[in-house]
Amino acid sequence: ESFEKILGSGRRRLLDIGSGPGFFLATAKARGWSVLGIEPSRQAAEHARGLGVDVVEGFFNAATAPTLGRFDAVHLNNVLEHIADPIALLTVAIGLLEPGGLICVNVPNDFSPLQIAGRAAVGAGEWWIAPPHHLNYFDFDSLAALLARLGLRVAERMTSFPMEAFLMMGEDYTHDPVLGRACHNRRKKFDLAFEAAGLKETRRAFYRALAEAGLGREAVIIAVKP
Repeated sequence: ESFEKILGSGRRRLLDIGSGPGFFLATAKARGWSVLGIEPSRQAAEHARGLGVDVVEGFFNAATAPTLGRFDAVHLNNVLEHIADPIALLTVAIGLLEPGGLICVNVPNDFSPLQIAGRAAVGAGEWWIAPPHHLNYFDFDSLAALLARLGLRVAERMTSFPMEAFLMMGEDYTHDPVLGRACHNRRKKFDLAFEAAGLKETRRAFYRALAEAGLGREAVIIAVKP
């Protein structure tokens, strides 16, 4: 919905880089978007195709990008933290955007004040530092600065539920998968309670406010190509 508001009518071509099991693509397709994913995991790509969306199996890079087409929106969810050269990858991705198109980047909001407070509350270590899986660490300001450096205009900041709040309340899920799932289910109930009450825009305003304060579990930035 945010993409549609920024782009206006008639611009509905979406590329999802690192499309995983395909749920984001399937949601967009159901809203009338023309969608394509690129995903290196064979299992994830097959799952996505089972949802009825097109996915190219492989890595996104300068060699594969020209085969994909042109787009109005490019989405990268939990990708940049795994990439050795995020500037190079973003440069190639931006090159596939039509003028006025947008890119949405979602990364963990690491080293945030809530992480620091949660770590202190339960005596945990810096559990989010996870090489070689995570090579880069971002917050809202550093991600926004990176996108601006590449010539984009930041249009929106968004985040998700601050899971570290559970740590601050004494529930250390960092090495307890059962507790982690329980906390995640409670987080989902929190979000869905807004929806059930017809307060979708209130929920969005809440998360936008957290994002402006640099808080929330993820840093999500939507930026527009001139």
